[in-house]
Amino acid sequence: MVGLVCFIILGLIICIQCSKNNCFSYRLQKKFFFIAKNLENTSANLNDLANAVKPVLLPGEEFELDVLKEGKENNQGVGYLSDGTMVVVANGLSYIGKRIPVRVTSILQTSAGRIIFTEPKK
Repeated sequence: MVGLVCFIILGLIICIQCSKNNCFSYRLQKKFFFIAKNLENTSANLNDLANAVKPVLLPGEEFELDVLKEGKENNQGVGYLSDGTMVVVANGLSYIGKRIPVRVTSILQTSAGRIIFTEPKK
């Protein structure tokens, strides 16, 4: 019973995140199946479940981002996804304080999490 309740709650979280990030229905189905598979096991890995609800972005995808502060490198802007993932915007310094459309150029997985590199959409 607890597993079913967790599945329903996580499903609602995924639906909300996908509606915010314009996820494709295929990704939504994939996440649901992943969560359901893990909830069948009595030893579900909570880290895997947490990763399953993170937004999935691929190089070339576009989305809107609030650029909040200056990056470490010259002329970079930085914003964050709803799950706290840092997004670096190349040539984004002039967009600080604005919401702009960006295109994903690459994704870096670090020990501290993911960093998504983008550029302003032209």
